[in-house]
Amino acid sequence: MKIADDTDLSPLLRGFDLPPCPAILSELQSTLNSDAFDTRRVSQLISRDVALAAAVIRVANSPALGLRRQANSITDALSMLGSRQILNLVVAELLKRAGSNDRGPRLERFWERAALNAATCSRVAERFGGVGRDLAYCYGLFHDAGIPLMLRRFPDYKATLQLANGSEHSFTSVEESRHGVDHAVIGYLLARSWRLSAVLAGAIRSHHDFQVLGVESDSGLAGESCALIALGVISEHIISLFQHAQDESEWRLGQPWVAAFFGMSEAELDDCVEDELYQLRLAAG
Repeated sequence: MKIADDTDLSPLLRGFDLPPCPAILSELQSTLNSDAFDTRRVSQLISRDVALAAAVIRVANSPALGLRRQANSITDALSMLGSRQILNLVVAELLKRAGSNDRGPRLERFWERAALNAATCSRVAERFGGVGRDLAYCYGLFHDAGIPLMLRRFPDYKATLQLANGSEHSFTSVEESRHGVDHAVIGYLLARSWRLSAVLAGAIRSHHDFQVLGVESDSGLAGESCALIALGVISEHIISLFQHAQDESEWRLGQPWVAAFFGMSEAELDDCVEDELYQLRLAAG
């Protein structure tokens, strides 16, 4: 389903409760984009929400981020990770809050995988290039954000996930055939609503449409958006291997496009995946 602009999407949102952009995220974005940027203001904004600050510090101290010493405050975390990465951690916690409530299923495993994917996507970006690590982290975290909203909207969506994971057709085409909308569209609209970058939103919208990676594609996507999509396919495959998962239909569909995008053979791409998988296992102990 090709979407020209946001006005085409309004009929697809009937019945969806799209979480509004949290006020604290808007304030942080404004502060970070201000000419008078002040790290103390960033620290104050986050710290006034005690639960949010605690969650950010906890994730900042996780082995995946590899801090050289333990952060005991938001100020510590800011000095070691930088403001953009801290913003990513804030987005992660706010996204988790928005996607989990009493009306929907408990999604601990989903959020755990999202966090792992964000960290892995960031590391893979360092190897393959095309985008910065911070943007890759945010994409790895956010690209499947439409799934919790689909679960909340459609009682039979779990069955759709099982069908899509084992299908030879694209993931989103299975969703569209059963529900008339797909999680990529919903995630895109959420990203736009939360004022995330156009590069990120575009990648989220098309992350199951691997043909946009082709040299002759007329999708109009920015090069960074395409790089995010390619990096995400690699990251998801690494995590599936790490977790011994069987949902590898997306890799079969995406691998040729990703290899060509990065100018390598599929065998060379497999070697890179094995290297990154080894690094992930080391990091996990």
